[in-house]
Amino acid sequence: MTAKETESGAVDRALTLLAALLADNGERPLAAVAADLALPLSTAHRLVAALVRHELLIRVGQGRYAASAGLTQLGAAPRSHALLARVARPALRRLAGATGMVVHLGVMRGDMVTYLVKEPVDFPLFTREGMELEAYCSGIGKLLLAHLPDEALDQYLANGPFVALTRATIIVPEAIRAHLAQVRVQDFATDAEEVVEGLGCIAVPIRDAGGAVIAALSASASPPRPVSAPVLRRLRRCAAVVERALKGG
Repeated sequence: MTAKETESGAVDRALTLLAALLADNGERPLAAVAADLALPLSTAHRLVAALVRHELLIRVGQGRYAASAGLTQLGAAPRSHALLARVARPALRRLAGATGMVVHLGVMRGDMVTYLVKEPVDFPLFTREGMELEAYCSGIGKLLLAHLPDEALDQYLANGPFVALTRATIIVPEAIRAHLAQVRVQDFATDAEEVVEGLGCIAVPIRDAGGAVIAALSASASPPRPVSAPVLRRLRRCAAVVERALKGG
């Protein structure tokens, strides 16, 4: 067998294993998935190590792996978002119970924020899971926009006009840019009645293993509450729990 044939076989095995793990979505240990493929466990571990290094998989438990955010550009965002929601929900539910606030987890899809988790799910607020919302005026959206690369943010701000949903909504592109710069420095964002009058929220980032912001979580209240150190600490602790869970910790 030539070196090229050996290389080709390794690529085939890696892609076959990757597809099987994505389909399994972290439900079973690697040993079980490898057995289904008649793949030696030592080979499976070696291939998975490479896939993790290239940020195509993340460890989600003892011997279990699922899609990482690195697969977003390969069209795997819906699957990775489903994993993120599943991992984050218990922590968000506890946060909602502890604060008495409505807690959301959201990501950017295109230019819009998509809510992946809402706790309590049935709380009578206009938001719902799967709903899209403008990014420039929401706490989660501002947090995610603030961490975009400069070129991507420039493009976003050039795609206005931005509509005033309330009297408090910031709609001038350069004013939005300045506000987002402040958000990036303080590492949290607020919605001060900018989407709906009488409703406010505070949002913090969720980062992947490399430190990139991949999502944000927020706590909302009506009437709005001032930003307080205790609530901010609770939000940051919740984000840390989600981040550890995504790493399999």
